[in-house]
Amino acid sequence: IAFGWLFFVIFRPLAYDRDDGINGELTFALKSSSPGLFQICPKTGTVYSTRPLVDPEQEYGLLIKATDKGEKKLFSLSRVSLMLHERPPQNESLHPPRVLER
Repeated sequence: IAFGWLFFVIFRPLAYDRDDGINGELTFALKSSSPGLFQICPKTGTVYSTRPLVDPEQEYGLLIKATDKGEKKLFSLSRVSLMLHERPPQNESLHPPRVLER
């Protein structure tokens, strides 16, 4: 919950910088997504939906940018694809998450 709005947590990307101090701190931004449907916390990278995602078999694409706070700001971009499926019985996932890196 932030700014009086109700948000639904979707995921939090993992990112790190090997630098020490402020140079090792990261900020996050959404560079593209379904307009108005997702928000990102700049400090933690947590991605929220601004409303429930209820359309079965709907796929959403996001582009996340992580930027360090060094003098020469470096960044990395990650594409994330979310596909909704109805929850299988007994709360077991038939489709475990996959991480694809390039």
